[in-house]
Amino acid sequence: MKHIKIILGLFFLTLVSCKSDVKPENLVELNGFWEIIKVEMPDGSSKEFKVNETIDFIKFEKMSGSRNKVIPQLDGTLLSNNLSEKFMVVDKQGVFWFNYKTEHTSWEEELVKLTKEELVVKNSNDLIYFYKKRTDLKTE
Repeated sequence: MKHIKIILGLFFLTLVSCKSDVKPENLVELNGFWEIIKVEMPDGSSKEFKVNETIDFIKFEKMSGSRNKVIPQLDGTLLSNNLSEKFMVVDKQGVFWFNYKTEHTSWEEELVKLTKEELVVKNSNDLIYFYKKRTDLKTE
């Protein structure tokens, strides 16, 4: 009987841990400028980014969007390479995923956390990317 309780407890924890903290109404927070601050590797090590030349600009609406790299200039303007990664956001059993598709490839990332200040995504190689929102940049 004790073993059954342990197995049921582990099963319940697995189910709970699969649910994302991201709510559908919070997805609008994707809009804006995001700067990478850290990447965590599967082995537990991490790489921190103190200074970034590029920042991701995400434009999101109705479960789809685009992601562009921009480079802030000293005069306040933004340079872009005009290459856009289109994505769809898909809900898979309570967990949101970015599904990207370009001319040459496709991939997906799990949306782990999303707040007004923080974005965390995990890719298929178990790399976890941490971003902070930049509110000092504006689009024209």
